[in-house]
Amino acid sequence: MQPISITVTTEVPPAHNFTPWQLIYLEQSPTAPADAFEVDFIYDHKLHHGAPSFKVHWRDYPNTEDSWVTLTDFSDPSLPTAYAHTVKNDANRKRLLKAIKQVSDSP
Repeated sequence: MQPISITVTTEVPPAHNFTPWQLIYLEQSPTAPADAFEVDFIYDHKLHHGAPSFKVHWRDYPNTEDSWVTLTDFSDPSLPTAYAHTVKNDANRKRLLKAIKQVSDSP
């Protein structure tokens, strides 16, 4: 498994209108596979029938390439879990963490 470090910052990226607490910046090991895309930060989420999806900004790509990805698209579920812990609303945070756990625990 690749070592991953997670860094939270208060710097808001240009062209996004988010408060700092809505963002979590993620940094992966520089030894990621060549065909993998690197998440720069997660800035939104939604639950559809209990399945979480995350709006991500890809490192070294323009904002127009931001996209929704499912939990199973992440090579390491600790990234969306770290984002979930930054959700301010207690009920939403708990619901998201529960959904992440259910998907992670399913075969």
